[in-house]
Amino acid sequence: MENTELKRLRKRQYRNMNLMMVLVGIVGILMGNYVSSKTGYMMLEIFIAIALCFEAYGFFTGRYIATSDTKKLMAYEKERLGEREFRREKRMSLVAQAFVMIIIGFQYVMTPPDTSFIPMDFAWVVLVLLLVMAIMMNFSMRSRAKRIDSDQPVQGKAVRKNTFKIALLTGAVFFITSLVLVFIMISMI
Repeated sequence: MENTELKRLRKRQYRNMNLMMVLVGIVGILMGNYVSSKTGYMMLEIFIAIALCFEAYGFFTGRYIATSDTKKLMAYEKERLGEREFRREKRMSLVAQAFVMIIIGFQYVMTPPDTSFIPMDFAWVVLVLLLVMAIMMNFSMRSRAKRIDSDQPVQGKAVRKNTFKIALLTGAVFFITSLVLVFIMISMI
């Protein structure tokens, strides 16, 4: 694949991911005050279940539901990583999405039904968390792309190890940010 085409596809990948984060933030803030906690968590659960179904369909059939540019980028990454490593990454993605569904299911069960999903007094918390998540996702995508797009042969194990490190770092940053925000929210009450 030509370098200019690869750069165009990567830019489109970043743009799509960032647009999705903005869309999630806007929908979350708009609906947060008008939807109960139970309904909000159920909507999240349904959204992730649909994404999981699309991902599982692609994993098991080999035909991914995506735009032509995304399919080109996936074919390039599959070629660079190798079939086995590519499938391993997709399998880990399925496991991660299933894990998130379980966590949201627990939240659905534990939350009281009469509260709003996102109280408007604390809508800024969602924006901060989404901003941190978007920054970490961009960092993760850039790091992964840098490893795959390098001129040297791609070591699938190295990419996986790097992805795991970034996932741990993302989790730690998100956890610390959440703790700081909780303390700020408590001090405001």
